[in-house]
Order: sequence, then structure tokens, then C-alpha cells
Amino acid sequence: ILMIIGGGIYAMMIGDVANVIANLDEAGNEYKKVMDNLNQYMNSNHFDAELKIKLRSYFQHCKSLFANEYHRDTLRKMSPVLRGEVANHENGGWVVQIPFFAKAPRKELRELITEISMVMEPEVYVPSDVIVAKGSMNKKMFVMDKGLAVMNVPNAMPQFLSIGAVFGDDIIIKTLTDSVQQRKWQVTAMQYVDVHTLEAQKLLI
Repeated sequence: ILMIIGGGIYAMMIGDVANVIANLDEAGNEYKKVMDNLNQYMNSNHFDAELKIKLRSYFQHCKSLFANEYHRDTLRKMSPVLRGEVANHENGGWVVQIPFFAKAPRKELRELITEISMVMEPEVYVPSDVIVAKGSMNKKMFVMDKGLAVMNVPNAMPQFLSIGAVFGDDIIIKTLTDSVQQRKWQVTAMQYVDVHTLEAQKLLI
């Protein structure tokens, strides 16, 4: 009897420890739920094998996005000074590549980087996706976090874009002049491409 009771207590302890460890990885748990829902959705709708592979591959690649959401929530909970330090560490490099931002006084630039960091949104594109279509409006800017893309500009050689590349900074024109312009260039993903995007209207906030 004592062995049975001891075994039961041990099993309960193991279960409690497992639950604590699982709860520490909220992003991982959320990802698992999404994958379970995806599998149920595909099976219920009788997706063919090729489409199932494509969708699973996409969501497996997107696993880091779930962690990013929790990281941004953590950033919101920091003090303004600490939030600024972290934001400038993560995003200061690409912001100063843009001449308009780089000319800002140092204090204002740090504050700008912090505000931008809080409103940027992550997106993922699969190979052959058109990230920016020729003729689209200058409403969104892109910062590449991962992958390889190609920019095609009329009468110019294709330009390859990788981590740290910034394109679409013509949103500044829209922000300052409220002038919407059509883009004469196009960007296409050559691999999976992870980006953070900034909408023109959020520069006004």
C-alpha cells in the first residue's frame, strides 16, 4: 500500500513540475495550439498533401513570431528608460541608415527609435511572394530580419536584399506631405523573408 501511495505522490509531483515547465514557455505553448488547430483544419477540409506540406512549412518557419509577440509585451512593461535602451539596441542600426531620421538630434532620435519599435509589425513572406508590387502606394516601410529578396527597378540591375535592408522609406514623403505615390519598383522574396513593417500613418502617432 505504501508503495502505491508513494508512486501516486511521485506521479503527482512529476505532473506538477511538468506543468510549471510548460507554463514557462507560453510562446511555445501558443505555437503548439496553432499547429494543432492547423492540422485539424486541414484534415476537416481534406487538403491535399502538397498544400498541407506548404502550410506546415510556413507555420514552422513562423515559430519565432510567437516569441516576438511575448518579447514586445515584455518591452511594454519596462520603464521608459529601459525600453529606450532595448529599442535602440535592437533597431538603432537600421534607423540611422535613413537620412531623414539620421539628421534628427540625438535625444529625439532615441525617442523616435523607441516609438517606432513599439508600433512595428512582423510579417513573413514565402519564396516568390511579391512583398512590394510595382504600382502599389507608399504606405508601408520594410526592414528585413532574415532571408533574401530581390528589388527590380526599371532600367537598373536587380538589387539583392538581405538582413538589415530597408526599403519603402518613401513613406516619409507621405507622412510629411500627405502625398500618396505609386512605387515604380518591385520586391520579391527569393527565400522565406522575415520583415518588420512600419505603416506611414503610425509615424504620425
